[in-house]
This record gives sequence, structure tokens and C-alpha cells, in this order.
Amino acid sequence: MDDKTRLCTTSEVGCSAHKKNMLALLLLSQILLTYCSPIPLLHHEWKSLDYDWISPDQKEQYLADGRFIPENNALTGLLHFTTF
Repeated sequence: MDDKTRLCTTSEVGCSAHKKNMLALLLLSQILLTYCSPIPLLHHEWKSLDYDWISPDQKEQYLADGRFIPENNALTGLLHFTTF
């Protein structure tokens, strides 16, 4: 392996110290990002979600024959919206 392909061109002791310093810097940055990040603010919370049914009879029919199971109705696809 020639010097151009090596990360550290100094002695192996210097290379080891360089790797330790980089690892320490990476660890410190992760700790700072974890503890200094703002806590998200909860604006809205839902316990259940229901559709806008054509009629109450349609909802009852779907519930009766198992085509609609409220517990399996996952709330997905929400995006964060910010007003400028």
C-alpha cells in the first residue's frame, strides 16, 4: 500500500491517535445533538380517526361485515406544516 492510499501518512502511533481523536469528536457531536436539540411541541393528538361516510347506514354496514375495523385504521401520511 503506498502513501497516497493511506489515511494517515505518519507513524502508526500518530495514526491511532488521529483515529481516537476523530472518534471522540464524533461521540461529542452526537451527545451535543441529543441533549441540545429542541423538544418537539405537541400541537394536536388523535386517539381515533373516522371517515366522512356517505350515510350512517353505510358506516354501520361496513362495521357489521368487517370491511371497516376502526382499530386497524392507522393515521399515516401526515406532514409537518409551518406558516410563514
